[in-house]
Amino acid sequence: MKDVLNFYLQTSVYTNYEPYQQYFESLTNDIDQLAVLVKDQIIHRSELRQGCLNHNNFSSFPWHRYRCEDDVLMTAPAMTAELFRLNSDGFGNRLLEEKIVVTCRYISVLMASILKAKGIPSRCRAGFSKRNLKRTSAGDHWIVEYWNFTEKRWIRIDVSRIHQVDYYNLFDIPDGIFITAAESWLDVRTTPNHLKDYRRGKKQTLAILAQALFHDFHALMNDEISYRFSPPFISSEEKVESLKEEDLKHLDNLAMLMLHPDDNLTKLKEIFETNIEYRIINSPLVKDEDHLETEEKVKKWS
Repeated sequence: MKDVLNFYLQTSVYTNYEPYQQYFESLTNDIDQLAVLVKDQIIHRSELRQGCLNHNNFSSFPWHRYRCEDDVLMTAPAMTAELFRLNSDGFGNRLLEEKIVVTCRYISVLMASILKAKGIPSRCRAGFSKRNLKRTSAGDHWIVEYWNFTEKRWIRIDVSRIHQVDYYNLFDIPDGIFITAAESWLDVRTTPNHLKDYRRGKKQTLAILAQALFHDFHALMNDEISYRFSPPFISSEEKVESLKEEDLKHLDNLAMLMLHPDDNLTKLKEIFETNIEYRIINSPLVKDEDHLETEEKVKKWS
């Protein structure tokens, strides 16, 4: 387990805390209080939209600001720099216009970065989450897992929903609320009509499950890619629908390994380091034809 914990102390381009290491270390060591503090620096895009529509205090948010800064503030250093630009006092009580507007993946990246700076192994997880146990439908979501040295277990914490949800313990998410991408994928592969239980916005397709699987795979590899990124071979609904059964079974095998990432970390790392199809990533600006090093594969993906 020591090797696993050491691995999740490592950072990526997204969670790199070095520019703010001393500042992150100075923040409270109470993880629940830290989660509230991080959330208080941030407005989720859905909160802002609903607030503006309902003409409550969010309607005072500056009209010229981005309604979502996910495309601008991709990394923990970028988010932190912008928070300091908006208020040089750092993390604390902020006016509405001094907060950044990002979604759950970004809040999770910032929280994980701070925990890593404090020497606490942590990892972002992508999957699907219910608002409460009575609901069957689960929406795409990101959370953070951190290692509790006293209890010797991973604890799941949902920073983005603090102040929003009170149906369960957000600081130690109970079983049945958050469903990992691997669990969701295997559920639908085993019982296809369960596809109706998972959604991204209004979409309920196999493509969103395949893409979530790779978001979580990369996150488990300390590479917390944006939800707008995906491997070329699953970058559209049409591509996922055209996958052969052999390809789907390969994804099943990956998902099986991801069900127990600590036990299978060596195998997962080997796949990450050697499988071109799983590692090469498309983004809004990078398309199939940009991957010149895999020119033969491009014909297949396209």
